[in-house]
Order: sequence, then C-alpha cells, then structure tokens
Amino acid sequence: MQIDPFSSIDELAGSIAAGEILPADLLTMYLERIRRHDPCLHAFTTVAEAGARLQVAESDRPSGKGSCGRALFGIPIPIKDCYHVGGMRTTFNSPMFRDWVPAEDDIFVAKLRGAGAILLGKLNLNQFFSIPSSGDLFPPPRNPWNTDCVTIGTSSGAGTAVAAGLCAAALGGDGGGSVRLPAGQCNLVGLKPTHNLIPYKNPRRITDIGILARTVMDCAHVLGAVASYASPDERFPDAEVPHYARLAAGESDLSQFKVAVPWEYIRSIPLEPEVEESFRQALEVLAKLGLHVYTVDFPELEAYRAATFIILAANGFTQHDQNLHSHWEEYSENSRLNATRGAFVSAADYIRALHVGDAGRARIDGVLERFNLIALPTSPVVTSEAARQNPKLHSVGGNAAYTAPFNVTGHPVVSLPCGMSSVGLPMGFQLVARHYEEGFLLNVSQAYEQATPWHTQRPKDFA
Repeated sequence: MQIDPFSSIDELAGSIAAGEILPADLLTMYLERIRRHDPCLHAFTTVAEAGARLQVAESDRPSGKGSCGRALFGIPIPIKDCYHVGGMRTTFNSPMFRDWVPAEDDIFVAKLRGAGAILLGKLNLNQFFSIPSSGDLFPPPRNPWNTDCVTIGTSSGAGTAVAAGLCAAALGGDGGGSVRLPAGQCNLVGLKPTHNLIPYKNPRRITDIGILARTVMDCAHVLGAVASYASPDERFPDAEVPHYARLAAGESDLSQFKVAVPWEYIRSIPLEPEVEESFRQALEVLAKLGLHVYTVDFPELEAYRAATFIILAANGFTQHDQNLHSHWEEYSENSRLNATRGAFVSAADYIRALHVGDAGRARIDGVLERFNLIALPTSPVVTSEAARQNPKLHSVGGNAAYTAPFNVTGHPVVSLPCGMSSVGLPMGFQLVARHYEEGFLLNVSQAYEQATPWHTQRPKDFA
C-alpha cells in the first residue's frame, strides 16, 4: 500500500490498526522523504534512524506493548532540538553543544514513548532562540511553501518538517509565539496549551511545549498523549487529562459563544493589508458557524507583550551568563546580542514584569468571562524577512506582537490557517481560550477547519 506522507494521524493510526501498513514501512517512507528533501529544507539537526528503527522493532515483537488502542502507536514524531531525548544529541543549533547527549528523556518525551510514538529525530531552531546567524551550527530552515524564504520563529524546523510531509506532527517550544508563528506561516495548526499543561524537566516562567500538526484532530491526539495534570494549579487537584480528540470532534451549538476582537491593539502594530484581509475572512467564517463576533478595547496587550520580552531577556541572560564569559566565540553574533540584553534588565524590572503578567492573567480572565474566545492574527507580516527589514517592528519584537501577550498570562492559544499570501506563503490567525479549556478551543477550531479548505492544501514542490 502506498502511503500518503500528508495523511493525518487518524488515517495513519487506522491503517496501522487494520494491518494495511506497518510502522516500519511508515518510518521508511518518512526517512526517504527526509533524505530527498531535507538537504534543501534544513528542518532536521539529527535524524535518529537507528534509534527509530529499534523502537519500531521493539514495538513489533510479541513481547512488545503493541498498539493497545494508542492513537500515536507507530507514528514518527520529531522534537525541537532544545529538549532532551535520552541518547540523542541536543545541540541548540550551537557549536558549543555539537556533541552533547543527555542521558534521560524530558517528561513529555517519555510520555510520547509511552503512547507508542516513534522518536524520529531533532528539529532545527534559531541558536538559543535568537534569529539566524552565520555562526549557527546549522543553516536556517526554508519554508516549503516558498523555499526562497526562511521559516519564521525559533521552532522553524518543526514548521518546515510538518508542512513538507517529513513527519506527521512535531513538538516545539513557545516562549513568545515560536510554535504559533511557524504554524501560521506553514499552513499548520499550532497549539500553545495552558502554561505547564505539557510538563518538562526545566520549565520556564513563560515558555511552553507546543504542538504543530496539519489538522486540529492531530493536535488533539498529540496533546492527549503528552498533557499532564501532575502539577496543575489549585483548581484541578488530581484531575484526569480530558480526551481531547473526543472533545474536538464533538457536536456543539456554536451560536451560544462570543468572540472578542481587539481591533485597536491589532491596528497599533504595522499590519500588512493582506494579513488583515485574511483575518477578516476568518472572522466571517466564525460568524457563519454561529459565533458572535464583537470588538473590544484591549490596549493592555501591549504591556503584556513587553513583560514577556523582559522576562525572556532576564531568563536568557541568567542561563547563558557563565558560558558567555568562557565560550564567547561559540555563540553566533545574533545569539550573543539576544543573550546579553538581559544584563540590562534590573531585578526591579523583572519583578514588575512578573506582576504585569499576574495582572494580565486576571484581566484576560475577566474578558473571557464576558466572551468565550479572543481572536487576533498570528503575525502582522507574511515573511520573517519583512519583519527584520522594518526597524520599528523588529526592534520591539513586533513580529510576535499578537502572540507574546499570552505567554506571560499562560492562556491556551491555537493558530489556524486562514489564507494564502501573494508571495505564496500561508497566513494564520489565533483563538485564545480560558485556562485548561483546550477541549473547547479544539472543538471550535475543528468546526472552523471543516468549513475552510486550507487543511487540504499542500506545498506543490513537496506533495
């Protein structure tokens, strides 16, 4: 049976369960596509062929666990190259960590293994979460929709790999939009869940593990495998993780729900006209589905964005301070600048930013008591090149103006495809929900996805 590399996880899992395809054949198909396409795309930093084949062989043995109804059984999934996979190198795209191999899995990686997923390898990223530079260990990933453009965001390798059909889904990290931005630019679904819903060993104050996939249901399946209420907030003691795929697929009367659109804040950022038009069309789809769309005044989002970048800067400098002194030459020019800017953040600045985040969490909670969702574009620009060529936009992290506010507040956000630009790159928009309402968020997203054609489209050079 010929395997479509753009098949959904649902389709692949069904074919595996029915015996129509073998996990070994699925893995071979993806490995062949990586060999063929990745030399020009640069999505992967490590392809773990030997380890992946061993995982498949172990699962196929009579003593192995078998599928046992696990939605991710036999599905190859790679991980952003800043998270730990035991026995697989973690480079951060830096010469300093060229050969560093962690001994143990991150918590969410162990959960992926337990769900039967095959760990396909590690994905490219901007060195230490800066922007691409000549000193990076690997060149920046190219966007499969237009390979003249680099993929946006520090989880760029994940966006490239999923969009080009090199894997079924991928796990990235989102500290200011780094999952949602490549999802928006690669015609993917990108989910940043409630803060710390996906656990890992070294959680940051505002960074979360996120999921990139081609469909909402695929996101739901992966979230169901890796989410955990092991360390929830006090509202969810000993709660079981919901069945996100079932919630996403459920029938809902969307006419009872309201969507808030902060148009004044959206227009305060240099917004490209075709991005605004695609966002308007997405809102029209939501209205046709029955949701009620309202305009709200929400200027505080600017303060939440600023707080996110202050916290990121301080955390980054704290993490790199010693290595900057001892390994200065092993940092790229851009990652040096990115890491050292936190040296100018005072303790008072940092504490105030945390307080702004707490106030923002309460403020957005208040908005979401009156409305069920908040909607914004994913990015104000189509290409990362456009962001970097606009000093006003780039100097203040303007490319993440619509994503970053919700990192400091910890709310769950999904980016969904909503159009195709004049340069052939996709565009996306976001929906924000209340904490721990991923099931509802995915349900509305699924209804939107089924009412639009974007999830059926593929980059022609890689189809």
